[in-house]
Amino acid sequence: MLSHCNHTSVPDPSRGVAEQSANTMLVLSESESLLRSLQWDGFDVNRDKLLLVPLEGPVTAQEKEDRLTGLVKKSGIASGATILKHVTDAQSLYADGKDHASLNESRSLIQALIDGISTETDAHGTHSTKLPGGTSNRIEFLTEVGFFTPDEQAAFNSAWGSLSAGSHPGVPEREQARIGLVLALEFGQLWLLKFTNWRANAHQNFS
Repeated sequence: MLSHCNHTSVPDPSRGVAEQSANTMLVLSESESLLRSLQWDGFDVNRDKLLLVPLEGPVTAQEKEDRLTGLVKKSGIASGATILKHVTDAQSLYADGKDHASLNESRSLIQALIDGISTETDAHGTHSTKLPGGTSNRIEFLTEVGFFTPDEQAAFNSAWGSLSAGSHPGVPEREQARIGLVLALEFGQLWLLKFTNWRANAHQNFS
């Protein structure tokens, strides 16, 4: 009599990897916080194909945040610790889905940068223009002393007005928070690059 051999089925490795990948993507698609973190790193989840999809070009939002953080530390600006806290809080609140609070932190980030640059300019510069209160007034002050050009002032006032406008009908809060944070990071980098050169020239002009 022939004996029957019991054959143990060998799992297909490629199938296992595929199933694990699919399961992982399903978990990711259900996690709002993780989704937002992925988006901050430049990716989104295609729920139909269960794939990670690049959102941006060569520079991600996370890289913009890292760049601004590096510029703050390098600049030695007096309000640096406050600025860095607003950067961290705005990003973490966005990742947690707290859009309104994140937008407020982006607004505070802009304020802290303008306050820091204008206060140091007033303290160390030789300008007759007195330092006013209020962000819009301080943007105007920095234009009068030569830090901003009139075109830059118009652009920055527009950005500040957008961040301070409250709601934007037709735009989801999530997108308002994301755009507000990206705006703050982009303008922050520009201002700190200018500020480094400004400080090197006694807070009076640029080389």
